[in-house]
Amino acid sequence: MRVALIEAWYSGSHRAWADGLQSHSQLDIQLYTLKGRYWKWRMYGGAITLAKKLLDDPIQADVIVVSSLLDVGVFVSLIRHRYPRPPIAVYFHENQLTYPWSPTDSDQKDGKDRQYMFTNYTSALTADAVWFNSRYHKESFLAALPKFLKPFPDHRNGWTVDAIAQKSSVLHLGLDLKTLLESKITRVAIPLIIWPHRWEHDKGPNKLLQLLRILKQRSFHFQLALTGQSTGQTPHVFEQIQSEFEEEIIQFGFLESKEAYYSLLSRADIVLSTAAHDFFGAAIVEGIAAGCFPILPNALAYPEHLPERFHLTCLYSDINQAADLIMNVSNIECFNIRSAANQYDWSEMIKQYDKQLEKLQSRVFL
Repeated sequence: MRVALIEAWYSGSHRAWADGLQSHSQLDIQLYTLKGRYWKWRMYGGAITLAKKLLDDPIQADVIVVSSLLDVGVFVSLIRHRYPRPPIAVYFHENQLTYPWSPTDSDQKDGKDRQYMFTNYTSALTADAVWFNSRYHKESFLAALPKFLKPFPDHRNGWTVDAIAQKSSVLHLGLDLKTLLESKITRVAIPLIIWPHRWEHDKGPNKLLQLLRILKQRSFHFQLALTGQSTGQTPHVFEQIQSEFEEEIIQFGFLESKEAYYSLLSRADIVLSTAAHDFFGAAIVEGIAAGCFPILPNALAYPEHLPERFHLTCLYSDINQAADLIMNVSNIECFNIRSAANQYDWSEMIKQYDKQLEKLQSRVFL
């Protein structure tokens, strides 16, 4: 079976996912991609460019998988003369209905953000199958649809929510975790906390600062590594963190080398999240695979990643509880929960992907 994988954002985690699926699948996966930049333009115009790329390939695909930045309705209309009724699935890495928009984004102020939300909505409606990278992502998207449709003046088509729900399922992100799962764990006397998120507002940097201050007030000695990528509009709170915790910080900024990052993970004791948003949390799963103890909000997709017996010692509801959990990590005898990440390694996940792709070809979606 030949699978056309259409990726409008071929960078970062999207690229890793696409490459991983192609390299691990027993099926013939062909990639048609655009660079990961100008995300709004990708949602507007990516379908046009990628439709042509697919049509220029003389070999016909049996099924089509697109990621959530693509306008599926436009894409299907442009390929219909060659693919009159292609089995097509959309994979939601993220969605704009429940993604927390930056307060500085002018599109939100002008009400233009709803256009991107509408594209996600119609893409899910058009596709034969809708795959989400976590249960939390699926449930939050479906719960947001009625609220999204309500303000329209008439013909809100509430029936479409059930139609989308019936063809929706969870297909967790596949990750290359073998190196991390097999890595040797090395620890130092002073606990090393790694915060691996993008340096953006939705990852809770203000909450991180509060937590670090609490730990310092309690005279808890720690080292700190902030390893996420920064953007052109990095929140000023990171300057404050760097200033206040200069003695504790051993890494401040993104590590371009995967080997260097993995080496740092193997030394870390705790992988920490303060995020207000995470549809899956690949960096957190990588930390768990490396043997780090996860301290995570009791929300989002995080509870899915851990066996229930670890919830009380890993998941927090407020900053003070997070500090308590961090300070208690060294007292937990059986803290090695890296095996919880096994389920997301491509060696396991590819079985589910290939099965879903075969169902897609047969149009058996449930």
